[in-house]
Amino acid sequence: MANEIPLTTSTSSLTRFLAHIQGSGVPKKIDRPYLKSVGFKSGVDGYLIPIMKHIGFVSTSGVPENRWKSYRDKARAPKILAEGVLEGYADLFSVYPDAFRKDEEALRNWVRSETSYDEIKVGHAVKTFQALAALAEFDEDLIEKAVSGTTQPEASVPVVHASAPLVASPGKAPTPGANTPSFNINIELHLPPSADAETYDKFFAAMKKHLFPDASA
Repeated sequence: MANEIPLTTSTSSLTRFLAHIQGSGVPKKIDRPYLKSVGFKSGVDGYLIPIMKHIGFVSTSGVPENRWKSYRDKARAPKILAEGVLEGYADLFSVYPDAFRKDEEALRNWVRSETSYDEIKVGHAVKTFQALAALAEFDEDLIEKAVSGTTQPEASVPVVHASAPLVASPGKAPTPGANTPSFNINIELHLPPSADAETYDKFFAAMKKHLFPDASA
C-alpha cells in the first residue's frame, strides 16, 4: 500500500500555512510548539506536519528541506509545489497523469483503493489534494518526467530495420544482389506511458502500408 495519504479537516489552514512559509524565516524544526508560536494553535493544525512531510517540504524528523526554502521564492513557488505534489502523490499520478483535473469521485475511488479510510476521511484526503493542486502549476514536461521517473520508463518500440532497393520497377521490387544498392531505414518510436495498444496498432499498420506495399496487397 502507498504511504499514508495525508489529510486535513481545514484546507484553509493549509492554504494559510503555505503563505506563511513564503513570508517567514526558515525554522530549525517544524513541530507543534512551532506551529503554535506562529499562530497555528488549533488542534486541526497538527495535520499540517504530515502534509508537509508528504510533499517533501519537511524531513521525517521535521527539519525544513530545500523544497521548503525554494518555495519562498514566490515566482517559482507554484512549480516547486507541483514538484512536491507529483512526488508525494506519485501513485495517484501513475494512475491519472492529469489527476489535478480529475473530478472528486475519481479521486475518491483512488483514495478508497489505497487506504482503509471511512468516507469522511476519504473526503478530507481528496479536499487536501485538491487544495494543494489548486496552488500548484503543472506542465506536461514536469508531469511526464515525474510519472516516467516514478512508475515506468518511457515507452519505447525497438528499432525496426528495413532493407529495400533504391531502384524498383512499378509493382515489383527487384531482388537485391551484389550490384543492387540498398538502404536501411531505422525507425525509433517513443510514446508516453499513457499510450494504449490502439496507438501502436495504428503506427505499425501505417509502417506496413508505406514500407512494405506488396505485403499490404
